[in-house]
Amino acid sequence: MPDRILADSCWVDVADVQRLVEAAVAPAVAHVFAEVGGRPLVAHLTATATVRTPEQAHARCMAILADHPTAITPRQYVICDAAPSDPADPAGWPAPSATGSGRR
Repeated sequence: MPDRILADSCWVDVADVQRLVEAAVAPAVAHVFAEVGGRPLVAHLTATATVRTPEQAHARCMAILADHPTAITPRQYVICDAAPSDPADPAGWPAPSATGSGRR
C-alpha cells in the first residue's frame, strides 16, 4: 500500500486517514485502503450499535476531523457485520451490509 496518495488534488497520508477512522468509529474494527476497485480512500469497518451506515461513519469522522489536521475523510465507507482475521486484506472482508460515501 502506498504511504501517500493524490486525492482531491492533495497528497494524503493513508496512515493519517487510518488514525482518523479508528478514533471515529471505535470500538469497530477498521482498515483504510488507499484504493479498492479504482476508488481511492476506502474504509472498511465493522458495524457497531452507533455506526451502521456510511452516513453515521462519515458524521463521526467529520466530528473529529479538526483533531486530525493532516487527514481527510475516506471517500467510500464499506460497513460489514464482521471483520476478517486480517483486516488489511481487502478480499477477506465479508459482503457489506452497507456502502456509500456517507455524504448527502
